[in-house]
Amino acid sequence: MQIFGYDVNKRAEGVSLLNLAKVKNQEQIAGFTQKLSSNKEFRDQRELVTKLFSTHLKLARIVLRAQPLALQKLGADGPKHRTYSKQVVQIETFYLQALADTNIQQAFAVLKITPQILQGALDELNNLKALYRQKVDATTDSKKDRIERDEAMDAIDLWMDSFIAVAKIVFEDAPLTLSRLNI
Repeated sequence: MQIFGYDVNKRAEGVSLLNLAKVKNQEQIAGFTQKLSSNKEFRDQRELVTKLFSTHLKLARIVLRAQPLALQKLGADGPKHRTYSKQVVQIETFYLQALADTNIQQAFAVLKITPQILQGALDELNNLKALYRQKVDATTDSKKDRIERDEAMDAIDLWMDSFIAVAKIVFEDAPLTLSRLNI
């Protein structure tokens, strides 16, 4: 095959492309695993924050039912939002306003909901926002890893296509050799 350019250097190029494809494949698998893990952590935290907020919202509607302006200030006078971005704004508004208003805190105190509990819920929301950023980063990295893996696989496929085509020409009179090469 050397007479058609498949010398030691050309074969080393093929081995190098194969090794790169293997590395990129492993990186893609690791990135995808990280993406799945980030998605699960985010979903679990979102479920926790949503449940906590839902409980506090229901209780706020009970203790503040005679104070429509307080409910409005908390954003508790309308429906709960479902989309992530709107939900975060609604929850953040609720807790920030509750922590900023002593009258609202006094109303919550009747149900033993302290400013520390409200702050803890706000901290959980901030954790959710951090996990969302990690989820987005992991998704972006996973996509980049997949693209790099696909490019490496395309490069080795192209090299192998050329190698097989030349091998078929060189060994057309030696079918046993082609068979040993799995061609």
